[in-house]
Amino acid sequence: MREEEESPRIGRRQRERATREEEDEIPAHLKGADFKTLQDMIARGIQGAESGATQLEADLRDDEAELRRRKESQQHRREEENARKLKDREKARERRKKEQEDRERRQALELQRQEDEERRAREEQEAIKAQCARELRAVVRIQARFRGRRSRRGLVTPWPPAAVAKLHAEPWAQLLC
Repeated sequence: MREEEESPRIGRRQRERATREEEDEIPAHLKGADFKTLQDMIARGIQGAESGATQLEADLRDDEAELRRRKESQQHRREEENARKLKDREKARERRKKEQEDRERRQALELQRQEDEERRAREEQEAIKAQCARELRAVVRIQARFRGRRSRRGLVTPWPPAAVAKLHAEPWAQLLC
């Protein structure tokens, strides 16, 4: 043991030689056999090897069939996955399209609302200006009548008059309320 520990190569060589000798040994019942018996035994060994090879080939064919089925299954799964992804992408595209249409519709409604408010404000402003213009004409007629009466009576109206009619921004009717 001590020698084997010191030199592992020697132990390995001895083991290799012993293994070769065991492989090369002829079984005891064949040592005295004639040529025909040995030939029959070799033929049986060859047939056994060939049947083992055919069995191996059958196993390989079975394995190939299993591999083919597995590949087909994987291919089918990949195709299903791709179809699902495509369907998901299409759904997402449709969802984004719908969201965009909703957003555009809301923006159009908001724009329409703003335009209506601006139009309404313009109309109100025009109505206020028209009311102020009517009131100015009325005031001017009243002042003219008042000055005409005073002048026919012979009363002198001081110039410039104390009250002069001017166009105003808010109607008098609202100011009086």
